[in-house]
Amino acid sequence: MKLALLGCDDESLALVSKAIAEGDHALVAAYDAAQYLPQVESLAPLARLDEDWETLMLGTLADVVIVARGRLDPSRSTGFAADERRNDQLRKLVQAAVPLVVIHPGCDAIVGYELAMIRSDSDGIIVPFVPGQNQAATRELALCTLDNESSPIGPVEQILLEREMTGRSRPKVLAQLARDVSLAREFLGAIGKMSATGAAAAQSVDPLGPKSKTLPPLENLSVHLSGEEPFAARWTVLPAEQSERLRVTVIGARGRAVLAQPGGLSPAAVLKVTGEGAAQPVTTEFPSQDEFQVTLNSVREKLAGRDAQLSSWLEACRDVEVAGSVDRSLDRGRAVEFFGEEHSEEQSFKGVMAVGGCLMLSVTLVAVIVAATVEGLQLPLRKSAFWRAWPLYVLVPIMFFLLLQFLQGVAKRPEKRKQSEEARGNLPVA
Repeated sequence: MKLALLGCDDESLALVSKAIAEGDHALVAAYDAAQYLPQVESLAPLARLDEDWETLMLGTLADVVIVARGRLDPSRSTGFAADERRNDQLRKLVQAAVPLVVIHPGCDAIVGYELAMIRSDSDGIIVPFVPGQNQAATRELALCTLDNESSPIGPVEQILLEREMTGRSRPKVLAQLARDVSLAREFLGAIGKMSATGAAAAQSVDPLGPKSKTLPPLENLSVHLSGEEPFAARWTVLPAEQSERLRVTVIGARGRAVLAQPGGLSPAAVLKVTGEGAAQPVTTEFPSQDEFQVTLNSVREKLAGRDAQLSSWLEACRDVEVAGSVDRSLDRGRAVEFFGEEHSEEQSFKGVMAVGGCLMLSVTLVAVIVAATVEGLQLPLRKSAFWRAWPLYVLVPIMFFLLLQFLQGVAKRPEKRKQSEEARGNLPVA
């Protein structure tokens, strides 16, 4: 499969290099490689290297575009891509239905939701990839939380995720949190509430008080997560003694299960399950797996028209939203709720119309008050020809606004309109 690389860093370059070495893939183009041009040329001497990334929208140069992490915004230090160039590239590529594999987290949540709406219209493929996870070990650990009757640890009471990091800067911590939230979601389901504890920049949690311009440090961040399950999870960042490591502990009523894995793009993992009355834990080792190769193969199957399970881009956006709400939770000293709304063009249209309706009512009220004042006080203005037509000045904008309500039905694409009618039962389903 022909691969193209948009943006470049150590992580994306290592993933692509391994995919080329172990699979039937070839790197045919790389854009925005910056200081990584020598490494890219060494990896793929025949690859196209220039700034004309728009050629990717033709869909003939590469089968899949690998999108590396975007440049970080140093003014905010959020850990998410905030470069407008990268956001514009993503919008245009998704609109052109170019298959994308985006290294998670690839952009801000608001941009991600916009891409999800564009993808629903273009019917393209956009897959988030989370490095540093052993999916086989995660699935085995998730069995301990799904079946409480046969599970050796019994009903789950809480989950602890301890992330040891060598570098604990704000961007790295928030990016890692966004990735680990996807892991916590495997146990909790959709995240409904998040509460962060740590050093806050503001002197007071009063929402009406003065706001500090200094962002809080996150070296000792702790995040409490709750979702669809009756138990909760706590994510904590810790200083690494030697190297980075993740430790997930599932505590049950009759025992516990501990998953330990080192850092790296494709880590091995060890799962230890200690049941009630057991003298020694049951240990299971999971070798390193190339999850990136699995993702590329799934995309290839999808492009070939066969069924393939792909990671949800919308869920990845919600993970970024959870991580992006840390500062808000720290400033307010309270939990932040997430409602999991489905972002679509229809909802956006309704939101714009609702705001426009409120504005129209406010302007109409002011116009009526002015008209009543002029007529009631018999002011000289009422004798002018311009003033005598004041009812039209009020009614015409209102009628125009009402006509805009039909804009969505007129602009709806024929295939989508047909699908909606079939869903309502107005047309027979073929």
